This record gives sequence, structure tokens and C-alpha cells, in this order.
Amino acid sequence: MSKCPFHTADYSDFDHHSAHHREDAEAVWNEMREQPTLPHSDKYGGFFVVTRLADLRKVTAKPALFSSAKGVALPSEDRSPHIPEEVDPPLHGEYRRLLEPFLTQDEVAKLEPMVRRHVLDLLDSFAGETRIDFVRRFSEPLPVRFSLEPSAFRVKTRRCFSISSAGSSASAARKVAGSRRRD
Repeated sequence: MSKCPFHTADYSDFDHHSAHHREDAEAVWNEMREQPTLPHSDKYGGFFVVTRLADLRKVTAKPALFSSAKGVALPSEDRSPHIPEEVDPPLHGEYRRLLEPFLTQDEVAKLEPMVRRHVLDLLDSFAGETRIDFVRRFSEPLPVRFSLEPSAFRVKTRRCFSISSAGSSASAARKVAGSRRRD
């Protein structure tokens, strides 16, 4: 195994997609947490690496300085935004308010049997195999399976979250707010 290139106080070349990223990763992330400022990489147009909870709270409270509106994937992807994490206030707050009733502890507890069923189905699909691509076989399909389950969100409400069918994020938010109680 070659020496990880990220053991340095200079993180300008830090690349979480590099072949070396997992080499001694825990030590590298611990080292980044010890830095007095946020580590910064010049890769993918430049980004800060937020490693401490206190910094995460500060960053999320300053959307004008640390915006998510242009996307959170590095490198950026050519796709529609993931809502609400890729919109800034005030629209972010509108989406959060719309989603909160579906994400209370009681509502999430109701979804556990369905999620558990999907998890077990996926795990069973590669039972006995000694090597798998876990992301492709489990991590990617799991959220799709349970987010599209009819009991997770009512069909009419799911359609309202599609920007292409609603016309815009703002009209989607108004449409969901108006249909939430009637479905």
C-alpha cells in the first residue's frame, strides 16, 4: 500500500474520489479535525471540508457564505436539484415545513416495517456472494425503493415534488401545501 498523499496540513489536493482516499482515512480525517480552520481543497472548483459538528452548525446557519443552491455533489452533476438540501433560504424553509409532518418520530416509526422489508430483500439478493459492489447493490436502490413505496408518500403528493411537473420549486411547494390535506 502506498503512503496516503493527504497526510499534510495542506489539503489543496484533497480528493475524496482518489484511489488513495481510503488509505489511512481515519487518521487523515482526525488530522483535518485538528486544524484551526476548515481544510480547503482546490479540486472540483474548490471546496471546504467540514469535519466538526460545531463548524457544521456555523456553516448551515450562513447560507449566503456557504450555499448549497448550486449542488452538494463533488464534482457537480448535471441534474435537477435535490430538495430541500440543495436550495437556500427562504425556499429551504418552505420545503422543510412541508416535509416535517411526514418526518416526525411517530410517522417515521410507521415506515420501519416497510424499510426493514426492503433492506432484507436487498440483503437476500446477494446472500452467499463473497464480493459485491455494496453501493450499486444496496445503497443506491434502497432509498429509491422505499421513497417510491405507496405508503411512504401519497402518489399525488409525490408528483408535486417533481419540478418538471410543477413548473418551478415555488409552485411545487404551493401545490404540495394545497394537496397535503386533501389526499
